[in-house]
Amino acid sequence: MSKIWGIIKKELDKVIKNPRMFFSTFILPGLIIGGIYSFMGISLDSESGKIQEHKSVVYLVRTSDQFNEFINLSRNETYIDLRIDNTILTEEEIKTRIFEDDVDLYIVGEFIDSKEHFTLYFNQLDNLSATAYEKVKVLLEKYHDLLLEDKYGDINLINTTPKPIGDKKKETGIGLAMLLPMIVMTIVFSSSLGIGADVIAGEKERGTLSTLLMAPITKTEIIVGKILATTIITLLSSVGSFLGIAASLPFATKIFNVSGPITYSVMDYVGILFILLSVAMMAVCLVLFASTLARTTKEASMYAMPIYIVAILASTVSMFSTDLPKEFYYYLIPIYNSVLGLKGILSFSIELYQLILIFSSTIVYFILFSFVLVRLFHSEKILFSK
Repeated sequence: MSKIWGIIKKELDKVIKNPRMFFSTFILPGLIIGGIYSFMGISLDSESGKIQEHKSVVYLVRTSDQFNEFINLSRNETYIDLRIDNTILTEEEIKTRIFEDDVDLYIVGEFIDSKEHFTLYFNQLDNLSATAYEKVKVLLEKYHDLLLEDKYGDINLINTTPKPIGDKKKETGIGLAMLLPMIVMTIVFSSSLGIGADVIAGEKERGTLSTLLMAPITKTEIIVGKILATTIITLLSSVGSFLGIAASLPFATKIFNVSGPITYSVMDYVGILFILLSVAMMAVCLVLFASTLARTTKEASMYAMPIYIVAILASTVSMFSTDLPKEFYYYLIPIYNSVLGLKGILSFSIELYQLILIFSSTIVYFILFSFVLVRLFHSEKILFSK
């Protein structure tokens, strides 16, 4: 065991005792991810604030007096600056004024077959103009109901009362649960790819593997030490990145579609840590498998890339549903089970037995892959292939 610890210490020292490696592996990813999402969230909030504060400029052209009176009474509640302009303009002139002037929308009215018809001109590519269209569309629906009521009397033949029965707590976490697993899988696998590709293939490339094999230590102890060390480094790097995401949440609620304040318990965070450990274990084994077969770091990265893509695809599949599968065998599928576990914790819908299935099956896969790596590491044909 002391010899395995020696290998672990050797691999950890490469990162921990090198300030640049330590910063770039454990701190920089979290800072970058947290900074990016915080900046995106602040920018999105700023843009939303501008839209809410903007008073939409709407021109009325040849609309009826009844409509003008109605919309004039309603403009305060929709924050609209109404301007009546009966100047006859061509369609191209209206487009030019919307594109070039501070005009958000034109309402051109006319009567066709004794029915009032409105043509709405707006720029759907401009947020302010598109928002003005949404405001006016609501007013037109109210105006339509008003005309029906004037003609037929009470039009409220039915009344509906919405009564949501879903768990409010789960509702707040759904946005995070749909997006965050993909981000976490990307972080963990990219971390393991950057670290694990060099662990064995890098030793081959530098010619230091032969020296290591001549040391008074078995090949099994070498590969087990490298597996454990790479898992520890990957996990710590992933935790740092996850903390960066967590720190950005107060600024990025719109990005993650969070509908209210979210409070996770200590046990939830423990569950997330175990899921991160599960993902790190699987990622390390798969990347080290590629690193053992490869002769250079570049070749190892190339072999591991399909694994990285599969992991991302597994996480994107869960984005298209809000419920967790009931069947137990889904929680035995490597990589995908960790995605489901993380999604379940974030949406407050995971059961204890599902977490046990995820972590226990991951340990079994980890042991099996470790056994395969040990067998590969004992093959000189693979270690010293030309």
